[in-house]
Amino acid sequence: MTRITRRRLLETSAAGLAAVFAGGRAPAFAEGTTLHWVRGSDYVPLSDQTMRGKINELCQKDLGIKINLEGVDGLTIQARVTSAVSAGSGPDIISAINNWAQLYGDSVVDVSDVCEDIDKAQGGFYETAKAIAYDGKKWLAVPNTIVGLQIVNRASWWNELGYGPEKRLAIKVSTCNLPGWRDPAVVMVSQLKEVYVDAELDLVDTALWYSKMARRDYAVGFVPIESGVDDPDQMFYENYVCGALRNYGGYCNHELDKLVDRQSMEADPKKRKEIVWQIERVLAEAGVRPVLYFPAGASCRQPWVKDLTLMTNSIYNGWRMEDVWLDK
Repeated sequence: MTRITRRRLLETSAAGLAAVFAGGRAPAFAEGTTLHWVRGSDYVPLSDQTMRGKINELCQKDLGIKINLEGVDGLTIQARVTSAVSAGSGPDIISAINNWAQLYGDSVVDVSDVCEDIDKAQGGFYETAKAIAYDGKKWLAVPNTIVGLQIVNRASWWNELGYGPEKRLAIKVSTCNLPGWRDPAVVMVSQLKEVYVDAELDLVDTALWYSKMARRDYAVGFVPIESGVDDPDQMFYENYVCGALRNYGGYCNHELDKLVDRQSMEADPKKRKEIVWQIERVLAEAGVRPVLYFPAGASCRQPWVKDLTLMTNSIYNGWRMEDVWLDK
């Protein structure tokens, strides 16, 4: 039988491999004809069908290996990992999350060769990915995804500042009295109560809102970033550079402004993206207007509307209507 290297299997069979269990051998050497892969269900039928269908077909065609994909509730995966480690047998591949690979470091295959190839091809890993999958000497898992989750403040930090159940911090949170602003602000105010912050919501009429922000007449402002186009130029020049009209907090970093100019002039998309990531890291580390959530927008139309051309990076304006016709 043809020997299949671990790298070849991991590159071809799936991108979402988080931990490969050794069980005394590297299962990617294809000593049998089937690999047992446990992963959390996507809860999206089409995604699960693709994994079981197209990807499995490609593995059988290119590698002569069949994947026995077992989709489970994500909350049960860690129990499966523990059971496999204790028994010394079980699934060949398990998709894990968080720092689970570190917890079972002695029972997983060294996948450094795979990760090093990805590192070279894609310009490195985020530090978060490295923290959960690299033990300082070798890669224990192949990072796949970083998911944005809600940030939770530790109550102990507030205790260190002198606040707690008996001494709460009172603040006023101002926002525009529009549903898209008011509703998420209500959620934020509710969550602040969990860390001893009693926030009063100050709803401001639209006609007064922008002048209030320009005067910086607020303690805490809940402000959606009103970006009409999904492009770094529109985002950075309008909200973050020195003196920008919507730079309500007055943040000013001349070195960051130079980076914004560089990314705007960069013609190579890959190089531009790298500069944009550098800018985002500077803003995140400085705590400038922390992002709490990302809204989703969409354009809807009736099925009889034909040949409507929409913009690819915005739901506002820019529609081409010259070819539209109604099939009714």
